[in-house]
Amino acid sequence: MAEAMDLRSLVLGIDAPSCEVKDELKCWSDDNWKIYARADRLDEHYEDFCKNIEQPDHEKGWDYYKVYDEDTPDEHEFRVSLSDDVADYDANQCIDSFKKLIHNCNTNRRLNWKTGGKYVRDDGAYTYEVSPTRYNRPWPPPEYAQGTCKGWDHFSHSSYTMEGGGFSTWDFGQKTMRPSMNGCYGLGTTAWNFEYYDEPTEDGMSGISRLIRLFS
Repeated sequence: MAEAMDLRSLVLGIDAPSCEVKDELKCWSDDNWKIYARADRLDEHYEDFCKNIEQPDHEKGWDYYKVYDEDTPDEHEFRVSLSDDVADYDANQCIDSFKKLIHNCNTNRRLNWKTGGKYVRDDGAYTYEVSPTRYNRPWPPPEYAQGTCKGWDHFSHSSYTMEGGGFSTWDFGQKTMRPSMNGCYGLGTTAWNFEYYDEPTEDGMSGISRLIRLFS
């Protein structure tokens, strides 16, 4: 087809038309999908995903995906798909694509939540997708972290129950809360129970933490 177009251009004495390779970026929020995840969690994982893709040998049209922060409000999936006539994969293009995709799909909220989306490259040869997977988060996304805390003194130990939202959305509090708490009382935390709500609460706690009990 290209040779025919070039020949026709020579006969007519005009420049041959060029086929421009098109890229298309679409955010899931464009379709009013009420999903989001923390920007730092997506940034934490996209390079790991791109550098460790298990590419099939001698196969065209393959796709690969991986889920991160499973069973938490910030659970999200990265996926790359190749068109039926493409087999080769470029890790650098993957990294560049996800970086642009993550930081162009915003919620415009103070806590910098990201909605994810799809980036089609090279006229459909490569499709990159990042998708938060929790559809039951508070909407609109919270502007601030919030929470409540209650404590009891049992003489031999103390116990606390905390509930909140907008924080510790990916680690069951193990890295974002527990280390700081250990230095606040006695010999540290000796029992810990952290759960995420299945649905957000009516008072805006967002279901991030269901129950935490601490003993020292």
